[in-house]
Amino acid sequence: MSFPTMQDLQQAMKAPVGTDNALRSLTLKAIYTAVVAGNTTTAAISGTGPTSEEKNQMFKDLQAVGLTVTNSGSTFTVGWGSVS
Repeated sequence: MSFPTMQDLQQAMKAPVGTDNALRSLTLKAIYTAVVAGNTTTAAISGTGPTSEEKNQMFKDLQAVGLTVTNSGSTFTVGWGSVS
């Protein structure tokens, strides 16, 4: 699996203003920081603030573009098969 395009991720990560939007922005930053470093996974991302429903929806959005999410409660990790 190749890494989704930036446009695919941005479309999947659109959200209203608020804690959900802040978490999505933080997640995108973590994903691209990891990609630039050549990693296939992000460091743990803090998921505190947004509601469980907001986090679960974001996880579904990430999975819809082919990424994996490992949820550890207050933190989660996003991964992908290979960077191309």
